[in-house]
Amino acid sequence: MTYELFVSLRYLRAKRKQTFISVISFISIAGVTLGVAALIVVLAVMTGFHDGVRQQILGNIPHVLIQKHGEELADYAAIVEKARQTPHVVDAAPFITKEVMLLSKHNVAAVNARGIVPGNKILRQSLMTLDGRSGQELLFDTAAAPPGIIIALDTAAALGVAVGDTINVIPPMFSVTPFGMIPKMKTFRVVGVIQQRGGFIDTYFAYVDLAQAQRFLDLHGVVSGVEVEVDNFDQARPVAQALRSQYRFPYSVRSWEDLFGSFLAALNLEKLGLFIVLAIIVLVAAFNIATTLLMVVMEK
Repeated sequence: MTYELFVSLRYLRAKRKQTFISVISFISIAGVTLGVAALIVVLAVMTGFHDGVRQQILGNIPHVLIQKHGEELADYAAIVEKARQTPHVVDAAPFITKEVMLLSKHNVAAVNARGIVPGNKILRQSLMTLDGRSGQELLFDTAAAPPGIIIALDTAAALGVAVGDTINVIPPMFSVTPFGMIPKMKTFRVVGVIQQRGGFIDTYFAYVDLAQAQRFLDLHGVVSGVEVEVDNFDQARPVAQALRSQYRFPYSVRSWEDLFGSFLAALNLEKLGLFIVLAIIVLVAAFNIATTLLMVVMEK
């Protein structure tokens, strides 16, 4: 038996007149054990919840977003090239975004239509597609008539459509005719449905080919912005700062943390509050041990 174990057992095991002190010792040790276990488990759960929410956000939102105040980007090719040369940047691509209405079978859904280029990370998600073909092949098929569109599962349920059905896309644009103002409308075929249900951001997006979006929305030669992907989402803020030093006003460079800063701050505050509460439990158990040791010393 080691010396440390001998001493600890000597003070934990009670003599006949010290039984009460020994019981208090075991209760104090059990209190510390349960308190530390609760602290570890709750912090682990909160960390997993935080990471899960962050993954849901980053399943759709770019790590860094470059846009221009009050106008579209015309020099996006140079911005894409310069962004790709920045350390920790994996890829950069232009995109177009516009609020539209989707109409099908007397059902309506409001979404944000995004024109994307091949290789976008949304195409790496699990998709239900026509004939089992890849979503990228179907979405960027220039010979397809009507052109393809990818929507979320919740949007498809709201519209009552499935893969292969057609939907009408109505942007906030109007054509002047002898009969008055007629809203612009174009028919698209649903070539893919994002299978992941419950993505609270994916529901509000629909994806089309960038070239199709430029023609349909009269944005020839310009885009809404450039989305930048980094090798690790923790590098988003340093990359955004590096790009911000190159693109000052009227350019706007924001990381995903800037876009969802208040939401993530609320999660961190909740995690801190739980840590403080559980740490108090551990301190109470620790004070019990200190009290027990004082009683043992006085008894000896």
